[in-house]
Amino acid sequence: MHIVRIGGGSTEQHSADAIGAKAANLARMAALGLPVPPAFVLPVKLCAAIIDKDAHAERHLCDGLKQGIAFLESATGKRLGDRRQPLLVSVRSGAARSMPGMLDTVLNVGCTSAAVQGLIRMTGRPRLAWDCRRRFLESFSETVLGLNPGPFAARVAELTTSEGVGSDCELDSEALERLAALHYSRQICVVLRRTQAKRSRGHRGHYDGRRSSRNLPKCYRAFFLNFWMGREVLKRQDVIAG
Repeated sequence: MHIVRIGGGSTEQHSADAIGAKAANLARMAALGLPVPPAFVLPVKLCAAIIDKDAHAERHLCDGLKQGIAFLESATGKRLGDRRQPLLVSVRSGAARSMPGMLDTVLNVGCTSAAVQGLIRMTGRPRLAWDCRRRFLESFSETVLGLNPGPFAARVAELTTSEGVGSDCELDSEALERLAALHYSRQICVVLRRTQAKRSRGHRGHYDGRRSSRNLPKCYRAFFLNFWMGREVLKRQDVIAG
């Protein structure tokens, strides 16, 4: 089962039933020569195989992720988690037809603590880099881990008050760095370590946060479990905390 490449010189086209409507439209635009950022798609059949507990589905998923990231790195000249030219990826869900309850986007996947330094080198904007890290940690914790956003929002409110600013948009880079390092990263790391321990004992269940992540489709959970827990990715990603 192969991934579908979009942009980066690829002119592949597939139906919405095969890769979802959003991806099919992007592929069509790329084939017409319009400027579309490179992307890759895990086909609908693979997601269905994961839900059906196909014995080979997880291996196909791992292979697809490796191929997809290699394609993005080749197309952009950047590397996932790199200290100088970091590649950041946004992960979106899709279906052949739009429907209520679609999953939120997870932004800036690959924005590790090392990648933040790379973003600062690339842009000269520390606040932008730490805000990317903060937004990744927020979307990952809520969408993937199912954590209650309340404690995160409370910490942001405390920080804005202590810094004497009106909103989080006014926090400087140093404050955002503390927010990511001292609050988000540590809480999320606890959850990931528990999940890793469960997997090492042979359990496939996902850790339940205050809002149960069992409500997330199996294919989405499996994507991130493999993305963050996979042996090859762990070597390059520093997981969450760095």
